[in-house]
Amino acid sequence: MPTTSDSTVGYYLFSDRESDFLIDVSNPLSFKGEEKTIYIFANDVVKTEKDKTLLLKLTLPTETGTEEVVFNARVTESEEEQKEALYQEAVADMKTGDYYYAIPCLEELGDYKDSKELLREATLKYNMMRGNKDVVLEELSSFTVMNGSEISGMIVGTWRISQGSNAWDFFADGRIDDRWGNNRRWKVNDDKLILSTDKSSFSYTVYKVYPDWYVLKDESSDTWQSTQFLFPEQ
Repeated sequence: MPTTSDSTVGYYLFSDRESDFLIDVSNPLSFKGEEKTIYIFANDVVKTEKDKTLLLKLTLPTETGTEEVVFNARVTESEEEQKEALYQEAVADMKTGDYYYAIPCLEELGDYKDSKELLREATLKYNMMRGNKDVVLEELSSFTVMNGSEISGMIVGTWRISQGSNAWDFFADGRIDDRWGNNRRWKVNDDKLILSTDKSSFSYTVYKVYPDWYVLKDESSDTWQSTQFLFPEQ
């Protein structure tokens, strides 16, 4: 649907759009018609109930004089206001861990504010939660490698790990409770995080993606366990 290029007017009236705003057309500045859609440009906007419609009566010029036409009309916000509303929706989704819903909003916003940076963050976190390793590992070189002291300082606590469906509790004495009763242990050695059971052991380089979001990568192994993601419970 076409829109006006008049930068002095902030609001547009569409016959088939929904919004929380109705326009005050008591003093319309101008209008134009295209098919059955009428655009009214005005400076005053009043708040009203959602989904309430405006019955708009216009007198339009015809070849023989004028014709009175009644429209069932709705109003949408300006383009800037629509972008801001979409941006706030995406930010709210990210705060609740709903990255799947934030991604299309941020894609639509393009260069608006920091949408590109937020899109990258939402995409990485969503794929880490889903265990989609190829997507995340494409950016491995851009993540920060953590040293042994940093690993020891962050690892104690409760984490989601892409290897299992349950949260894992890492204790200061080196024990891990994976909620399944397996005898898991952790330790830090030569800037590596060692995760072990009675049958296997993996030596992980720890990459910081975002605060509390980490990639664990064992360069010496090529099994599905050689790459893990560590992140908070959502």
